[in-house]
Amino acid sequence: MRGIGLIAVASETRAVVRLVVDLVEAAAIERLPAAAGATTNVSGIVLPRVTLLANDCATIDRVWSATAAVRSDRHPGAGETGSARNGGCIRA
Repeated sequence: MRGIGLIAVASETRAVVRLVVDLVEAAAIERLPAAAGATTNVSGIVLPRVTLLANDCATIDRVWSATAAVRSDRHPGAGETGSARNGGCIRA
């Protein structure tokens, strides 16, 4: 938290990752992004990827919507072999 400095918090040794979100400035947002950019590879696991506007109060709603789409297979990257949707897990 700003003004407090580094603080110790509880953490998990592993987690299921279902979506990668890039937060960018408005100029970097494509109006109609290419389908090829809809996934990314993290440690051999193919994950859906979205680019959203940083510093926008509506971004969290868009993250929730994208997460819901991934969980219901409505996203181009959902359900691919090795994806988090199929049980992929990244260990810390």
